[in-house]
Amino acid sequence: MTTRVVHALVLLLLVAGAAVLPGAMASADDEVDTTAPQVQLNPCFEGTGCRLVRAAVHGDLEPGDDLAVLGARIGDQVLAEHVFDDGSGFVPYGPYWPYGSDVGFLVDYALSVEVPRGSSDITFYARDLEGNSSELTTTVLGPVPPGPVRRLTARLSGHRTAQVSWGPASRAGSCCVRYTVRTPGRAPRSYASLPPSFGLPGFTYRSLTPGWHRFTVRASTEGGTGPARSVRLFVPRRHAG
Repeated sequence: MTTRVVHALVLLLLVAGAAVLPGAMASADDEVDTTAPQVQLNPCFEGTGCRLVRAAVHGDLEPGDDLAVLGARIGDQVLAEHVFDDGSGFVPYGPYWPYGSDVGFLVDYALSVEVPRGSSDITFYARDLEGNSSELTTTVLGPVPPGPVRRLTARLSGHRTAQVSWGPASRAGSCCVRYTVRTPGRAPRSYASLPPSFGLPGFTYRSLTPGWHRFTVRASTEGGTGPARSVRLFVPRRHAG
């Protein structure tokens, strides 16, 4: 009698164990991923306090890494978000051109936002489909006005004709600069310098009246307008030569 009872209990335990074990194994296989997205979130790459016109992060995912959303905010204000995976599969960013570069390359993820003037604490954040997130707040300095133009000259190049030229201004981190030349009695003239740029900018002025002429040049970028620099030129009634 006792032996039968023991055998029955053992059989019952084996059946119960067999019923529980697959569920336990399935539970182990279905463990929730709690790893935050492993992406580059520092627009300064190292440290903080860099001066940028656009704050950007970009890179490639390692095998097994997940990324659904990449965004940037200042405080509670979201500046931009990019969805890489809406549940239907990861879609890489593709060709990426860094600010000020004419060379692009393929990346898995990228996000670029305009930096306000002054100092801003910009937070880049990343989320995956499981809700895991990572973020990093970096102090970024915004663009400032460029410096004055260099080596500003005005010379006669023909009868009542002047050639005004100058060397490039310090761009203070901006990739592109617009030069504006003003002289009394004439409409302002502008010249945009975009990368890559070669040679010295300048303008030719024709049919100038005899006498003194002042030419004033200023450079402008996303950071504002730089200080003016002027040069004077005397135009005679007759051009020697």
